[in-house]
Amino acid sequence: MKSLIQKTAFFLSISLIAGIFTIAQTNINKKDKYETLWEEVTKLDSQSLPKSALKKVEEIYTLALSENEDVQIIKSLIYITQYTAVLESEDKDFETAILKLESEIPKTSGAAKPILHLLLAKMYSQYYSTNSYSINQRSVTYNFDLNDMQTWDKTRFQDKIIKNYLLAIDKSLNDILIKDYKEIIINAENSMPKFETLLDFVAHSAIKGLTSIGQYRRYYFNDNFTQNEDKFTNNSFFNNAEDFT
Repeated sequence: MKSLIQKTAFFLSISLIAGIFTIAQTNINKKDKYETLWEEVTKLDSQSLPKSALKKVEEIYTLALSENEDVQIIKSLIYITQYTAVLESEDKDFETAILKLESEIPKTSGAAKPILHLLLAKMYSQYYSTNSYSINQRSVTYNFDLNDMQTWDKTRFQDKIIKNYLLAIDKSLNDILIKDYKEIIINAENSMPKFETLLDFVAHSAIKGLTSIGQYRRYYFNDNFTQNEDKFTNNSFFNNAEDFT
């Protein structure tokens, strides 16, 4: 297992993958039950007790799911992926964190689901970028283990990244002000002139992620099981900006 310092560095990196996600502290005088629970997590973390901290975060996650508290669901899953990676063996930490998030998204609903798809897309993208040299050496094949990213070729990662970005762009987010998510989005209130709603924020993040590098220009993933029904082939996505107004 990695040293605590190495694991802590990785623990922080997942927050950076999200780009604009952060675990912000609130300044509300009256503490609610979630604030009290998060204080317990902070205390356990400061004592270098990641297993205990993970258990407490899982309690918060279960509570948030039962109460449909989207902000708390997102926040707790960010922490769960971080602690999962910290506790995992060195060669599987990031993969395990990704697969953990992948397995939990179907349990969510509302605004939490598209936001988590955005985070998952960024995590897959970061994993691919970090390991692109070895991934690009693999032949395109359909005989891979869906639970073992070390068998995936480039097109499988392209498919995961693109589809999760597209799943993040959910029209329901247009009804949610970004300031309501200030607990997990950096400078949410100050971003209002540029990103008034969560949809503005997510769409910008997705476009930036998909256009920052040219790795998606030759997207040719072929999923025999779906007969390419979800293949990203609609050329209208590449039209000029004015065509969308």
